[in-house]
Order: sequence, then C-alpha cells, then structure tokens
Amino acid sequence: MSQQTAMTTETGTDARVVAACEALLDDLDRLTLDMARQIREDESYYREYMTDQQLADSIRPNVISGLQNVIQNEPNRPTVARRTGRQRAAHGVPLATVMHAYRVGTLRLWQELVRQCGSDPHVSQALLTSASVLWNSFDLSSQALTTAYRDVETEQLFRDSRLREAALASLFSGITTNGRGLADVAAALRLPTVGLFVVVASDPQAMDRSRLSVSAERALSSLGVRSVWRSEPDSELGLVVLTPSYRADRLDRHLASITSGRVGVSEVFESIVATPQAVTQARTARDAAAIGSKWCSGSTRPAWPHS
Repeated sequence: MSQQTAMTTETGTDARVVAACEALLDDLDRLTLDMARQIREDESYYREYMTDQQLADSIRPNVISGLQNVIQNEPNRPTVARRTGRQRAAHGVPLATVMHAYRVGTLRLWQELVRQCGSDPHVSQALLTSASVLWNSFDLSSQALTTAYRDVETEQLFRDSRLREAALASLFSGITTNGRGLADVAAALRLPTVGLFVVVASDPQAMDRSRLSVSAERALSSLGVRSVWRSEPDSELGLVVLTPSYRADRLDRHLASITSGRVGVSEVFESIVATPQAVTQARTARDAAAIGSKWCSGSTRPAWPHS
C-alpha cells in the first residue's frame, strides 16, 4: 500500500485532515465560544440579541455539521442550516446579519483547520483538497438558510395579514371574537380609541389607481394621517383619524382627487366603538349620491360634483 493510500480514509479524506477535524470536535467548547465572541464583535445586533455562551450553543450544531462534512468528504443535507434560518427569522434577526455571521463562522473554522494541520506542506496540500467540501457545504447551507428564513417571513406575513384582516372585519362590523372588544381591536390596528374619526365608504374599486400609485392608507400616511382600509364586496371602507391640520374638509378635497365613483362619508365621531354605526351612515350617504358625487351623511346635496 502506498503512503498516499495509507494516509487516506475510506471516504477519501486524508487521515491527517480527519485527525484535525476530530481534534476540533474534541475542543468544541473553546472553538464555539471563540467563534461567538468574534461574531458578536463584528455584529452589534448579536451583542444585544445573545450572550457569548448563548451564541456559542447556537452555532455548535453548525460547526459539528461542517466538520463532519469534511470528514465524510461530501456536503450533507443542510438540515442544521435550515433550522438556524428559521430560528433567526422567528427572532427577527436581519438576514444580512445572519449571513455575515455564517461567513465569519465558516472562515474561522477554516482558520482553525489550517492551524491544526500545521506547517507540513503535505498536510496543507491534503487540506486544500478538502477545502472545496467545506466551502461547498457553506454555499449549500447558505442557500438552505436563506430559503428557510424567507419561508418564515412569508408565514409571518400571511399570519399577520390574516390577523389584520380579522381585526378590520371586527372594527367595521362591530362583531368581535375571542372576547375582544373594539378597544382591543383598535390596539391591534394601532388606532386610538378616542379622537375625531370619520368612516369613508366608496363604490368597489372607486379609487382611481392611475392617479394614485399607492393605497389610500399609504397616501394618507404620507400626510401624517392614520387610517385603515378594507375591501368588501359592496364597498371600499376606510376609517380616518382626523387631526387639527387634517380636518374633514381637507379629507373631502383629498377624496375628490383620488376617487372616480360614489363616495359617502360619515359624520365625525369621537369614540372608536361608534365605527359600525358610522359605517352604516357612510354607506347610506354613498348610496344616496349620484354617480361621480360624494354625499356626506346628514347633507341634503352632494358635497362636490366630479367634472
């Protein structure tokens, strides 16, 4: 048996590289803690998010997986990376921060392998042969981590969207679930419970999207006005929180510029719990309006005609 064959394991990895990996596996406590300290030094987010030991415990499975990949001479399925991606996304750690930490950790692992293998040129050459496995593992793990992270983001958006839709339905109908009152619904939507409010009801798809590139909510938000909107089969409903600088007459002018169908606006009311009654007012005003006009509740004529 040649010397090269004698120094190679059944997996094709040089036995001296395997020995270096096993030495690092035996020294995981020190290695992962050093990695954690370096990551926290480079990334301020982790200094606030985790202690050295917490981060060391968290990255430990990733280090084990990376070393085992080198020993086995092939990247394994990146199950650990997927779990890391989901955990970081669930805790709100920015993806760029997670990926930078992953690169820092992998580079540190490579440096530790180089140190373990020493200055023997034959061992160094053998390690270079195994380098592709480590960095291919990093690439596959990065892809898996990113996909898992994005999956959680999508799940959170879907869950948040459903919760928001349920809250809007409760706000405008007055029908709540799980024992929650409208004050709780308002809190979920980040609305005040007391103030000056109006409800807007327009024909479905009355908003002129060619003249308004963003939603009514975002358009009003850009003016410092809080509002929430919901599409229903027979109406586009909105609750607008008026301010001293954005009163009902200014809202009227704004609606005139962004709508192309009938619009009704309720009378001003002061408590969020009166929203369902204001919805009825706004719809009644809308239904009484001529096409292309807005009719405020209690008015005897359209507030403005559309040309």
